[in-house]
Amino acid sequence: MSVFRDLIGDMPGHSQAVFEYADKVQYSANRTEEAETGLRSSRSMTPSWSGASADAYQESIRGQIHDICVLTDGTEEGGKSLLRYAWTLQAHEKRVEELHDELCKLDLQYDAAPDKAAVLPVLIRPAQMITQEYADRVSQAKEAAEVCAAELRNALDLEPVNRRGNGANVGESQDLTEEDIARINRELDNLDFNNVRQGSIGDCYYLAALMAVMRHEKGRDWLRSCITPHYDESGKQDGYLVTVYDDPLHPDEEAKQTVLVTDVYAHGATNLDGSPSVISIFESAYGQLHPGGTLGGSDDGISGDWGQEALQDVTGNSADRIDGNGNYSESQRQEIIDSVAQHHPATAETSTAPRDHFDDDGTAEASVQLPDGSTQKIVIYGGHEYAVVGADESGVTLRNPHGANRTPSGVGVDGTFTMSWEDFGYYYGGVEVGEIP
Repeated sequence: MSVFRDLIGDMPGHSQAVFEYADKVQYSANRTEEAETGLRSSRSMTPSWSGASADAYQESIRGQIHDICVLTDGTEEGGKSLLRYAWTLQAHEKRVEELHDELCKLDLQYDAAPDKAAVLPVLIRPAQMITQEYADRVSQAKEAAEVCAAELRNALDLEPVNRRGNGANVGESQDLTEEDIARINRELDNLDFNNVRQGSIGDCYYLAALMAVMRHEKGRDWLRSCITPHYDESGKQDGYLVTVYDDPLHPDEEAKQTVLVTDVYAHGATNLDGSPSVISIFESAYGQLHPGGTLGGSDDGISGDWGQEALQDVTGNSADRIDGNGNYSESQRQEIIDSVAQHHPATAETSTAPRDHFDDDGTAEASVQLPDGSTQKIVIYGGHEYAVVGADESGVTLRNPHGANRTPSGVGVDGTFTMSWEDFGYYYGGVEVGEIP
């Protein structure tokens, strides 16, 4: 009679299939390395060729060699990650087989007992321990699979080139150094939304959402919970596993992805002193999820989107929008005030404000109050997103993700400012309000 043996199932997954796939990935790495050698050889095949077309050819080859080197290294790392996962899964599979045998032995003891009612309570305790170990191993295997998936995504990620007018590639990345990781680990204990500076990437909406969440203690705890240290084979921390509530490739499915970050954007968001930060880690994870990297939204990248979407991607909770339409009503103003008072993260955008409220260059000048109490005229940017850091009957306080504002004469001033409701309604088309889990 089977009382215990069906209490657990098989271990999800198939280690042998993973081993076989790891072999295929390693084979691909070898072939990619051969292609890299061929490309390098092709650079010297036309020694007499010179001029603009030759220079363009050499530049193209250099770019291809760089990309194929990244792919070769990434494929090798991907193969290693798959092997680690396969060995882990195999160990769990073997142990689950042993657990099945132990449950079958409990069935034999139960069947052989003359007084089954008396022996049943004695056998239930070891059966419970077995089922708990099975559940723990399934959970551990699932976690290992998520880490492997994150490692594969990181290893095989090829960041699209995004060149600006000066020739700089906005999508260029830089590895996290030991000093970066040590500093970011310290920063996690003291997150400060004021210590954020947007780089050359047009992701102000995402940075503003992170800053809005970071304003609150509950939000800081939430952001910490989304970051886990990642260690290499030697046990040394080499990056972070970041949870992002977005899945651009499958927008209709539950959005929760684990992303491995071992490098950040060289021209991306930083601390005010220019050093990579927690914000840099989130930005890198967000860009890695999007096929277009730092390109615009029309190219499936992270440049140019909305705070409402970003708040959802940061928190996993829905977000609402309050449309100003050039002027916020009394009830809308109170809704914004109440949301801020209740510690809901909020951002404000200038993208949907009337275009004639801005000059031809997309900027406007507004008189605001700075944190030191002084009145100052600053430049307001159209198509930009700001974090809402305060609101009351007299006006709205905002923080620029650039970390500073500038005066019409080009002087840099504090990134935080307060403006009247009238001016706010004139320049800001909408306010997005989220909810911290």
